[in-house]
Amino acid sequence: MVKPPDLSIIIVNWNSADFVRKCISSLYAQPLGLSVETIVIDNASHDGCREMIARDFPGVQFIQGEENYGFGRANNAAFLHSNGRLVLFLNPDTETSAGAVQRMAELLANTSDAGIVGAKLLNSDGTIQTSCIQKFPSILGILLDSDLLRTLLPRWSFWGMRPLFDNPSGSVEVDAISGACQMVSRDVFLRAHMYSTAYFMYAEDVDLCLRAKRLGLRNLYVPDAVFVHHGGKSSDAVVESGWSAIVMRESWKRFFELNHSRTYAKVFQVSVGLQAVLRVAVISLAAPVARITGRGRSVTMIRRKWTSILRWALGLEQWVCGLSRD
Repeated sequence: MVKPPDLSIIIVNWNSADFVRKCISSLYAQPLGLSVETIVIDNASHDGCREMIARDFPGVQFIQGEENYGFGRANNAAFLHSNGRLVLFLNPDTETSAGAVQRMAELLANTSDAGIVGAKLLNSDGTIQTSCIQKFPSILGILLDSDLLRTLLPRWSFWGMRPLFDNPSGSVEVDAISGACQMVSRDVFLRAHMYSTAYFMYAEDVDLCLRAKRLGLRNLYVPDAVFVHHGGKSSDAVVESGWSAIVMRESWKRFFELNHSRTYAKVFQVSVGLQAVLRVAVISLAAPVARITGRGRSVTMIRRKWTSILRWALGLEQWVCGLSRD
């Protein structure tokens, strides 16, 4: 009988073959001290990832999807092909630093009540990616969430990201860990019923953390396990249309329906609509000044995004409902 590997690493690709190469290279650039299998599943992007994997990483298992399954469904599909006692779900646009994978695996192996384990994520410029840990979402939390407030009040308990700046010496319990880098035992992932396929992308990672917590487990942030996360590169190509902004809000609405109530989710949608009206009004007032100062195109893009969000709040972006198929 073949002994299963210690760790399965699962990467979902969508038009990110170059990032996948860098991601796997960073993993293989150092001894992990674990037996590892790596699985890459492609969400029908057909971007040459299969050929690159076969040429540069012949030991990596590649799964070609025939459609874009989204984040959770694709990870679940790859998980069913895996055998590791532990599983690391990694975004393709991440790169690991020395020792990060081992520290996460050691913590999981030595902590009986560990749920989801996450790392410190850095932006491409080396700054801390403040979304790598967070509180479980609420309507007020999502409405107030902005880079400006996070910068001004980084230790405010409202965000749940204080451990990022306190530099604790060991692991810290947090609410939710970014799906860009989540490690979990096979047993816990199955007990939590894997990633929910009620979402296309953006909220299934937080949903998984909530399920783990409801099992009586602790989600743990490991500050000395560091990854660079170049962040959102797969969806950048459609950001101008407001695609990602709409999908994200639809996912939060779904999260509230599943974990609070339909009424709470409806209040969220109405609140986002009011927020979008205010944003579009302010941006429209600022547009003439922006054109004079050479920032006209940027302001136009922001206004287009918030107009799309307003259309979603009014129920005029029905295509997004077809992305999740539960």
